[in-house]
Amino acid sequence: MLKHCSLDSLLAFETVSRLQSFSRAAVELNLTQPTISYRIKRLEDLIGKPLFERSSSGLSWTQSGHNLYQNVAPLLDELAKALESEANSRNVEQVSVTTSPAFSAIWLVPRLQDFLIKHPHIEVSITATDRYMDLFTEADLAIRPISHNRSQPSANIRILPFTEDQEFAVCSPRIIKDGVFNEHTPLTDQVTTPVLLHDETKSIWANYLHNIGLDGTQLRDGPIFSNADLTLKAAISGLGVAFARSSYTKEMIEAGLLAKLSLPSVPAANDYIIACSNKAYARPGPKTFIDWMIEQQL
Repeated sequence: MLKHCSLDSLLAFETVSRLQSFSRAAVELNLTQPTISYRIKRLEDLIGKPLFERSSSGLSWTQSGHNLYQNVAPLLDELAKALESEANSRNVEQVSVTTSPAFSAIWLVPRLQDFLIKHPHIEVSITATDRYMDLFTEADLAIRPISHNRSQPSANIRILPFTEDQEFAVCSPRIIKDGVFNEHTPLTDQVTTPVLLHDETKSIWANYLHNIGLDGTQLRDGPIFSNADLTLKAAISGLGVAFARSSYTKEMIEAGLLAKLSLPSVPAANDYIIACSNKAYARPGPKTFIDWMIEQQL
């Protein structure tokens, strides 16, 4: 008889018994209610006795159902413990990270191989989204501008400074004119393509030019991109001039893909921070990942 008894029927029986509901069991097991009913019926046919009876007061065991549950529940619990123990024996730590699509594409992914080589026992899950993710239920840590750090209980959330960025104008070296320039040289005299590339809004360029006292009336407005990754790719292609933060452009400048123009640098409006719950920080995976990130900035 045992070889004809499937584990999925026993699991359906245990779940219905525990929840005292076919419909709630279907939700927990991510199955349809008819599937749950079929699996229970298959088990009843094998035993030759009904396991549940319905009445106006709800669902209840028959005597056979009660006896079976007393024997099946401990066995399934032991099986779950055995599987969990085997999974833990792999000694694999995990860390789930949430950050913006731009930061993920520009900063994190190009450096990630270094982390994976140094820490092969840590599995990394990255969610690149501008949506705020809860640090207690959805992710271990978040990398985001400090202005995006929503209020959470300070006793349970750890905030770590990450960047102290400068922002400045960059473009492809191909569109820089020959000559010697200083911070007061108009942008139109420095580049052959005086087009401003915008990251989300035109106001960033407008405020910057106003604050450093340069006239922007001779500059043409280029496309508005949804994030910094697209803006910098457009700048690399020679489409125009981007206004970008130092942590995003350091490697690009060193590689000769971008060049910094002779305009003043200004402190970034929002430096990046790393936020995580104290519970996550106490685990080896998230703590190791955070330490590695900070090392990258030194």
